Amino acid sequence: MHLKHYSELTEVGQLFIDAVGRNNGRDPQRTLPPARPIRPTTVLMNTCFPSLAALIKPLDPDMGYDNWLRVGMALHHATDGSEEGLVIFDDWSAGGIKYPGFTDIEYKWRTFKNCCECPVTIATVIWMLREQGHDSSYIGIEAESQFENCETEVIDPSDISVTPDSGAPCIQGGAA
Repeated sequence: MHLKHYSELTEVGQLFIDAVGRNNGRDPQRTLPPARPIRPTTVLMNTCFPSLAALIKPLDPDMGYDNWLRVGMALHHATDGSEEGLVIFDDWSAGGIKYPGFTDIEYKWRTFKNCCECPVTIATVIWMLREQGHDSSYIGIEAESQFENCETEVIDPSDISVTPDSGAPCIQGGAA
């Protein structure tokens, strides 16, 4: 059979490709979920996330690949692999000349796991900062100052009791 144009080819699915692989003595290739071409534009930031972004800001995203990976793994661990953490990692990485684009950053992010016995944590980032002469405690305070103070109400723990009938907390001496 001779084809005159690629449009005459029959499209095959993953099952067919896996069957050909098995026929040739190979295990089926692991399929990854399709990568999103653009990153999320609106992200609800947890209050600790701006501190994480401020913490890594002094680090050069064009550092060696191994250290760049460590920063990503530490962010992944600290944010439990969240989309917010991905955005922080991408924003920071985009500051370098080696930046490959969001799709590549997201692909790498999805390979990080939080299940190992000795994870890479933010402590590694703090160590990197100290090695470069940065004061990580000052960086965290600077990030927290971005937030407005809001009204709070302090409740004395001794004013809280558990009602016998419902087991629900009840504030004594005031409106519940």
